Amino acid sequence: REDTLTGLPMVRETVARTFFGAAQIYRVHEQAGKAADFFIRSAVLDSENPMYRAALETFYMQRNAPADGLKVFQQLAAEQPKNSLNHFFLGRLQGQLEQFEAAEQSYRKVQELTPAWVEGYRGLAELYLRGNRKPAEAQVLARKVVELERSGPSFYLLAVACVRNQDRAGALEAGKQAVALSPGENKYQEFLRQLQQAAGP
Repeated sequence: REDTLTGLPMVRETVARTFFGAAQIYRVHEQAGKAADFFIRSAVLDSENPMYRAALETFYMQRNAPADGLKVFQQLAAEQPKNSLNHFFLGRLQGQLEQFEAAEQSYRKVQELTPAWVEGYRGLAELYLRGNRKPAEAQVLARKVVELERSGPSFYLLAVACVRNQDRAGALEAGKQAVALSPGENKYQEFLRQLQQAAGP
């Protein structure tokens, strides 16, 4: 049913929190089946809250059961096809299982449903880079990420994509931006040093 009744969305959020708490209790007591059931219920009830889906993904990854998690998110995506969070976490699990074509489709769906959300582009760019696939497209996606979110992680992603495309000047500039925006991140500083050394005097 559509949430047309006054106060119903708040009730759904409250019940979702209750189910989430129950799931955590069952997980602590190693009742995996009941824990998974309540994690799923909380995700269905409060479909706009990414926390529940992130917890569900973590639950299956910690149990080393990404294939089981994949089935759950496939079901969620089928039941709530316009919810980009379902497709996003489905893409993450498909990537973990090296189902690259399926993961690509899931991230494309995220971009279609929520074109202003950076994670759909970041997820696909990282998928391409991790799998050494479509480097030119990865660079285009990384530039879109920077356009939507000017942050250290975004520019680091762009720098890596530029390196894969032999774009040394672009990588160096993106590396400098990453360090400027996240000066405390040692990984970015080391990456920039390597780029500068490779560029020479």
